[in-house]
Amino acid sequence: MKIFGYEIVEVRKFIAAAVGGAVSIATQVLAMGDVVPPEVANWATVVVAIGTAAGVFGTPNDRKDPPDEATKAAPKRRPVI
Repeated sequence: MKIFGYEIVEVRKFIAAAVGGAVSIATQVLAMGDVVPPEVANWATVVVAIGTAAGVFGTPNDRKDPPDEATKAAPKRRPVI
């Protein structure tokens, strides 16, 4: 399945961030509609932002391309002290 020409594995960090952004906006819209008290909505936005950052950080990168042979064959360098 492709999204705008990209495979899901290529855009999964964007998907995690977009969901977090949508939930953050939803908390503020609910506060404007007096569904949720503004004090609660502000803290909910903070919690969603932290959760989104953790979700994006925890989402693995796309690893479909194996490392090329030149990278694997490169000699290990010793640290300069």
